[in-house]
Amino acid sequence: MLGGAILSLLCILFPPLFGEGYDTVKAFTNGNTRAIIENSFFRYFEIKDWTIILFLLLVCLLKAFATSFTIFSGGNGGNFAPSLFAGGTVGYLFALVCQQIGFSDVPVTNLVLVGMAGAMSGVLYAP
Repeated sequence: MLGGAILSLLCILFPPLFGEGYDTVKAFTNGNTRAIIENSFFRYFEIKDWTIILFLLLVCLLKAFATSFTIFSGGNGGNFAPSLFAGGTVGYLFALVCQQIGFSDVPVTNLVLVGMAGAMSGVLYAP
């Protein structure tokens, strides 16, 4: 019950943590990041680039805890989808930071895919 309560609170605060996250990764590749924030409490803040970066950083960090709470509370979960979600989030976050630094031509979709591949290979111990 405690795990379910913690997961419920995390999913209310950060809706991308709910589910496997494929819709969120699809929104990253389509450039529709504002749709991710619209259902969270961050929608009450003025959405600027730093708001998106902070939101994605928190989502990426909390996804590991949400996955752990799901599995150890008896829920149905695994390693594959959460690693793809976390890797895609880190790749998109890296692309946003590069754009904020001043790099104008950043291949966002490629960085999302590289992040997904890197996180998945690290979690599954695959080359």
